Amino acid sequence: MATSQMIFVAFHSTMSLTGMILNGTLIYLTLFHSPTAIKNYSTLILNFAFIDFSACIADFFVQQRLIPSGWSLIYMSSGRCRFFGPKACYIGYSVMLHFFAHSLWCLLISFSYRYYVLTRPAPSTRSLMTLLFIVYIPSFVQMVTFIFAQDPSEELVKILKERFPTYEIEGTMVTGTLDLSSFFCLFTLFHMTLPVTPIYITILVLRRKIINKLELNAEYMQKDTKVLHRQLLTALTYQAVIPSFFLLTVLTYAFGHITGYHSPWLEYATFSLILFIPVLSPISSLVFMVSVLQIIFIFFHTTVALSGCFLNALLFYLAFFHSPSSMKSYATLIMNFAVTDFLACLTDAFTEQRLIPADWALLYFSNGVCGFFGPRACYIGYSLMLHFFSHSLWSLLVSFVYRLYILHKRPPHTRTLLLIMLLVYTPSLFQCITFMGAQDPQKEVEAALFRKFPWYELNGATLTGTVDIRSFSALFTILHMTVPITPVYISILVIRRKIIKKLSNATAKMGNKTKAMHKQLLTALTYQAAIPSFFWFAVFSYSIGQFGIYNHEALEYVVFCSVVMIPVLSPLATLVFVRPYREKIKQFFSNRLTKNADTSPTSIAFSSGSKMPITT
Repeated sequence: MATSQMIFVAFHSTMSLTGMILNGTLIYLTLFHSPTAIKNYSTLILNFAFIDFSACIADFFVQQRLIPSGWSLIYMSSGRCRFFGPKACYIGYSVMLHFFAHSLWCLLISFSYRYYVLTRPAPSTRSLMTLLFIVYIPSFVQMVTFIFAQDPSEELVKILKERFPTYEIEGTMVTGTLDLSSFFCLFTLFHMTLPVTPIYITILVLRRKIINKLELNAEYMQKDTKVLHRQLLTALTYQAVIPSFFLLTVLTYAFGHITGYHSPWLEYATFSLILFIPVLSPISSLVFMVSVLQIIFIFFHTTVALSGCFLNALLFYLAFFHSPSSMKSYATLIMNFAVTDFLACLTDAFTEQRLIPADWALLYFSNGVCGFFGPRACYIGYSLMLHFFSHSLWSLLVSFVYRLYILHKRPPHTRTLLLIMLLVYTPSLFQCITFMGAQDPQKEVEAALFRKFPWYELNGATLTGTVDIRSFSALFTILHMTVPITPVYISILVIRRKIIKKLSNATAKMGNKTKAMHKQLLTALTYQAAIPSFFWFAVFSYSIGQFGIYNHEALEYVVFCSVVMIPVLSPLATLVFVRPYREKIKQFFSNRLTKNADTSPTSIAFSSGSKMPITT
């Protein structure tokens, strides 16, 4: 593979995957976290995000190189489409082009919308969807007609070898059109190039008109409305710069087609430049429409919580089906850990909570999908999450007590362990039930928030909270979540020291297998003993705000960003340091690799310098 092609493939793979992540994030935020003031406009944002997300998928699939050659247009596809044949590559390319074309028209609609709502009531969502459908028709027609412009690959390969004998085609799929003067090809060519300049000029004119209108109406607008309009205008101004990549794309294509100058770098540049559009567009919306901290927070919680769900589900499976007989009893505690931490991660992903202390009030911004079900669902989800975290702390103490106990006596029966876990769970269950009654009416919570922080914006989050934390239901939860941490941690360190001392004294009497098993479990529990330090970080950041020392958005996010690490690191420690589980995971991957090696056919490729087969 040539150096230029390697760089091109790496660039397109990285950029298109980045674009998918960014646009996927924007779709999620638009669906669940759009501020009330832009609920209507969010229809356009969602349309943008979906189009750009699809464009990135199509680009990743084809990874196209454009080679103008007289009246022919030849494409070399380096993407995954080459495994499905020339028709798949050509259809994927047609789909990608029509997404780029529609994206340009949608940008014009966005600016037109901003100007329209400054003088008239915002159109209904149905009207916007109808308008977007009408605007989509030319791009859809382009896609359908362009599919019929494909010519046989054999003829195109022949032309390519005759006119560009130095070009390497190994590892690519060649497609294209022999005569671009045909209607099917010409319509696409004109629709992709001619509208770019007039649309760009129109966008700049509309932007100027919007600025003038905002300046004239500034004194009559409410402060929040004015700020929101300026945020959207700033986002659209940056988006107005983005179509310049369309102009650069057209210039690179036109330069090669008109002058006859050919270079792999120039041919790769065409679709490398246009790919910046669906990557930069969601960034402008994310940065200027939502707090950067909120974006980072939501992304962090979603990623970490889902990772925790996977790790704890895996741990439960291994503990239930693959625990050796020598640790069947202890596996009960491991499964308790796994279930508790799995549910903690699940409820965290559901709520994605930001905690805001405000004098005697405790307020919560829920950024998770619970907002789709209303404030009550968010508050119940939060109550459940808190009680899972508190039970996890008590369970860790029980685990250390268990390790010390079985060094003196026989392991307790599973039924006994279940009874102990039920008793230990009682305070957390009581906390969950009582705390659900601490939720105050929405209007009182809003008043408490804006009295203390009048500049705070919800940005699509769901507001809940308690106006007076001195009530029993709230105070019990606060005390149960904070006070036990230090004594529990000290107890764990003391018990750990006793276990180490006991193991050292009993080394001569233990069998090698038993001794090794104890050391493995002790190592896992030692790492788990460090995990509660994240509780301290959470309590510390909460206390700074609650005692009025310092209030900041970052501190409010840190509380649950810290505590959510616990149910993720806990199963990871067990999976890594408990040998039977670690070996089972290694065995799984080893079997998969062996199976793939046995069943996959030997592939033969040819080097570019010689025709000797290379077996891989």
